[in-house]
Amino acid sequence: MRQTDRATALRSAENIISTISADLARNIELFDLSVQAAIDNLKNPDLDRVSDETRQLILFDRSATAKHLGRIHVANEQGRVIFDSRTATADPLDVSDRDYFQAHKSNLDLGLYIGQPFITSQHYTVISISRRLAKPDGSFGGVAAGMLRLDYVQELFNRVNLDAGSALTLALSDGTMLARSPYIAGVIGKNFGGSAIHQQALLGKAGNFDALAGIDGLKRLYAFQRVEALPLLLMIGLSTDQVFSHWRGEALYFGAIILMLALATVSLAVFAARELRRRAEAERRLTTLATTDSLTGLFNRRSFDATIEKEWKRAKREGTPLALLMIDADHFKAYNDQHGHQAGDKALASIAACVIASSCEDTDLAARYGGEEFAVLLPNTTTDLAVRVGERIRASVAYQGTSDHLTLPTVSIGVASHCPGDMEESDSLVAAADRALYEAKRQGRNRVEPQPTAEKRLTLVA
Repeated sequence: MRQTDRATALRSAENIISTISADLARNIELFDLSVQAAIDNLKNPDLDRVSDETRQLILFDRSATAKHLGRIHVANEQGRVIFDSRTATADPLDVSDRDYFQAHKSNLDLGLYIGQPFITSQHYTVISISRRLAKPDGSFGGVAAGMLRLDYVQELFNRVNLDAGSALTLALSDGTMLARSPYIAGVIGKNFGGSAIHQQALLGKAGNFDALAGIDGLKRLYAFQRVEALPLLLMIGLSTDQVFSHWRGEALYFGAIILMLALATVSLAVFAARELRRRAEAERRLTTLATTDSLTGLFNRRSFDATIEKEWKRAKREGTPLALLMIDADHFKAYNDQHGHQAGDKALASIAACVIASSCEDTDLAARYGGEEFAVLLPNTTTDLAVRVGERIRASVAYQGTSDHLTLPTVSIGVASHCPGDMEESDSLVAAADRALYEAKRQGRNRVEPQPTAEKRLTLVA
């Protein structure tokens, strides 16, 4: 019973940090895309010939004005800010002493960099999301950096109903604390990289362990996870007093029953069997929740990753083809902006229903891959057969969209089918389907695009 309570608490904790991690990764990625867009737009040869206001519109998209997103600015190689997303004429600000500027200046291959937290002139605590600018000869040309307010993370944390004595934290990989719930004044920006808890959390991408907290000395059951492709560590610590309170009560209860009713063996056996059935049913429901997307009813990303690895190995062993459909709702952000998130959720559920209805084999697996993207895994299926399934899905979504009182977004579908080779991994199938999906988008959306042939790939490269 103690181990069951521990496992149940860990599953709940892992679900919480997985959800927050996905939200963080998605929003930082969107903000990073705005920073990259500013870098790309700097290459526009007409940029110097337009007005300051027009240049600001060209350089920065609307996401730079979203809630919790601070300004995006561009600094030259001396560290002087030359463009700013919040004003047509940049303030004379020198950022050459900032950690993100020095990091990009000293490391030309750094890529995306998330900097140390600092307080702005408006009294917001922010972190920088920055990328390097390169001159035509490849040398350092400055940085483009956006500021993300840590209020956003604190709001995410505040939505989680923690038990007494539990804590939720976000830190940089070096141990710098970015957010904590419950909030404790003075810990934000402090480095805990030398603590035993942080060192243990660095041993893997995700995991759990028991430890005494260095801040308040409470014993907690910790679950941690690295935010995907980012130098961020998300951790939740559950108070062991709360985790095992149910177990302690149950242990005392059954102990008293055994002592008092030693002769009532049959009655106790019936009671124990009933408890075990109840727990088995609860674990079955939790397993279903852990493998199913609650909005669409499809399998979730974790189930998809596990299944594609299993099917890939079987296809390699049996020498049969394995096909994958990558499905993405067209212009979904614009659809959400126009109709609202509730309509967007309804649209995703309707698309999922079309996916389920159109992939009819028992061995097929339909999953929500992430956001507005779906994936359908088709064992023992060639490209031509997979294209037919994709066309059924596309046509079904299009028909339902025109027959419903609220027009649904269309879908674009990329199709790939591989007979696995000895040196190949399942990632190659996902990459091929992603490329086909990108081509479907490029060709105008609302279409099914198979993976290009060798000749077509050579033509695209040329």
